[in-house]
Amino acid sequence: MRLAIAARGGLLVLSWNAVQAGSADLTDGHDVVLHEFAHQLDAEGGTMDGTPQLDWEHYSIGSRVAGLEYAALCKAVEDERPTHIDPYGASNAPEFFAVIVEQFFERPRALRLQHPALYTELSGFFRWDLAARIDERGALKL
Repeated sequence: MRLAIAARGGLLVLSWNAVQAGSADLTDGHDVVLHEFAHQLDAEGGTMDGTPQLDWEHYSIGSRVAGLEYAALCKAVEDERPTHIDPYGASNAPEFFAVIVEQFFERPRALRLQHPALYTELSGFFRWDLAARIDERGALKL
């Protein structure tokens, strides 16, 4: 049984069990809702290719930084080296984008520390410096 489906046209089907599992630990870097909504953002430009673009801003995460990070993740997975980004992101560019969105929202401070240029790209894309809003205990500062 599939846990989630993100289809063209904005259709999103999620397994309730997967939603609950993803929200059980808000810092594990895995959340099916974030992952599948990232695919929806990616598809906004008409193609799910790992390079979402918001028409109103003409900003694309498919930058040189993201490309270099994706290539580095693929190489690390190929070499069987541990990675800070979920190895599933090496499957293809759309999965890479979805996985780094999960990391951005669930592990922003770690992403900023381990992949600062990628974190900066995502902060610009979402227009939010989430890591700056997380205190030392991991709580969101309002």
